[in-house]
Amino acid sequence: MKKFNCQYRGLRDDSGNFISMSVEAETPKEAYEKFIETVGVYPKEVVVGEGILHTKIFDNHKWKSETDKKEDIIKKINKNNEEKNNLSSEEKISGYNKTYEQLPTDEKMLFQLEMMREEVSEVRSKLSNLKWLLFAIAIMIYATFRMGI
Repeated sequence: MKKFNCQYRGLRDDSGNFISMSVEAETPKEAYEKFIETVGVYPKEVVVGEGILHTKIFDNHKWKSETDKKEDIIKKINKNNEEKNNLSSEEKISGYNKTYEQLPTDEKMLFQLEMMREEVSEVRSKLSNLKWLLFAIAIMIYATFRMGI
């Protein structure tokens, strides 16, 4: 197995570090899938590199529908609860596939925060692009008036 370095392009965690990890896999696609499974899904491209010159970019996860995102988050919450509570086998079967309405209030809040984080990330990206566009327009207007046209 080869060792691949996987990283979300331009996405940082709460401490300001890029979200990345080293993954052992046979192919870059397999490394990408393991990375997404381990770290989670975010609306950014994933760069998978075997070295400086051998990198591939994957963004298949970005095109999931809104309901798929919700289901993924709910599955993640349910998985975390299962790990925390060490439930009996009957409780695991009955409580594993919860819908959004069946989640406890604190988990609903976590779900909503996760969805808001994705929306904020998208808005931040759009505002950054708009900022640079307005800056370019201001430079063009300034240059036009300086030339006296």
